[in-house]
Amino acid sequence: MVDGFLAESKITVLGGDYGVGKSPLIADLVLHITNGLDWCGRKVEKRPVIHFDFETPATKYKEDLENGAKRLGIPVPSVPQMLEPLFQHDDNKEPGTARLIEALDSDEKSFALLEELLDRKPNAVVIFDPIELFVSMDKNDGKGIVRLYRRLRKLFTRYPHAAVLCTFNLKKTDKKAAKPNLLADPRGWLDEVSGAKEIMSRSDFRLGIDFFDDEQIVRVINGIERGGPSEPLLIQPAGEPEAGFEQCHPDRFRLEDIFSARQLDYWHRLPESFTHYDARRLGIPKSSLSRVMNRAKSVGLLRSENGKWVKTVRAGSPGKLELVD
Repeated sequence: MVDGFLAESKITVLGGDYGVGKSPLIADLVLHITNGLDWCGRKVEKRPVIHFDFETPATKYKEDLENGAKRLGIPVPSVPQMLEPLFQHDDNKEPGTARLIEALDSDEKSFALLEELLDRKPNAVVIFDPIELFVSMDKNDGKGIVRLYRRLRKLFTRYPHAAVLCTFNLKKTDKKAAKPNLLADPRGWLDEVSGAKEIMSRSDFRLGIDFFDDEQIVRVINGIERGGPSEPLLIQPAGEPEAGFEQCHPDRFRLEDIFSARQLDYWHRLPESFTHYDARRLGIPKSSLSRVMNRAKSVGLLRSENGKWVKTVRAGSPGKLELVD
């Protein structure tokens, strides 16, 4: 549904600190998913969305959707045809809010509401923001978390074309200890998520979002995908006023931020325009070439053009990248 983020019959968990931008990110994804519009260089398949939100004021969410739709020149998702919004922080007269509050009386009611919505939209992306407020759960209770995942996966037997996206808040970290770098060390970073040993390990896509720069503008999204590699994504706020995200401009990072030392050597060997055959003739192993290219494409350093791969930037002065015409 979203390349590297969401897939049918899969559970994605996105962890991040308070204020890093998880909720605006979710609103941006909702716009792109309901319109089938590629997002930050990732392919997106058009799907309806069922959105349970327990933290964002509904007025702020609606404003984000309207601003984002205006920036992109696309319609706001039709309710309830393409978007079923259920917001805890909204007027109780809103049908979705009233039903959500009533359903939160028990886990059985919560899941009954979810199944009712999936009966109408069996191929929907279901969003829980955050997951721990949808059901009664102890974030450190491994057995309880296993029961929750079993129940979610059981739903996939009835709704195999649906997907689940959960957000999760970071625990407070030791300020004296250096925080792992999400771009360079996603496994170490994900260990900082409260309940990561169970919440993350039981999911199919274990993703984190964090600030990439000291200015706290650029964000990095990275993680681990079950059964395959996951590539990072660098994004920055888009529009004025800010309305969603766009892929980070290459002049905001260095090649050394993106590639390992060996990968950087391979990258420099590659000409500005090349084919796979050209790369192999340069002595770059097939598996290494694939990893370098996937990493480069994920951050916008490489594009396909007329049957060849073309670098979008070239190295300039130290610490600087220059666009290729």
